[in-house]
Amino acid sequence: MTSGVHGVYIWHDHFVSRYLKEIYTTLFSKSYALATMGIRALLERVMVDLVGDKGSFKETLSSFKGAGHIGETQRKTLEDTLEFGHATMHRGYKPTQTDTEIALGIVEGIIESIYIHSPQAADLRKRVPERK
Repeated sequence: MTSGVHGVYIWHDHFVSRYLKEIYTTLFSKSYALATMGIRALLERVMVDLVGDKGSFKETLSSFKGAGHIGETQRKTLEDTLEFGHATMHRGYKPTQTDTEIALGIVEGIIESIYIHSPQAADLRKRVPERK
């Protein structure tokens, strides 16, 4: 990860960047089920990256929250988003463009908070003078 314009972090070969490119490609080709499965996979990969594989989505999500990466509101939101992906994969649910874009926006928000905003805030804090 390198610092880019205005402190925005840019990934060159980070798994998040690779997954997002593939998700966008499937979304633009109107392959909403594949995009949804990719969103689910990306979310799982982010959680595993930060807390390790806990054996189930429920346990991994619980550990993700327990580690402080998300709060209770985000946990519920991600649980709902994971269920959207599970339904697509395992129950033949056919996601719409709108629903797929909503799920992607939710996951992008979590990614942005963890991988972009947190390092930016830490860098910002370093530049702020201490109180006297």
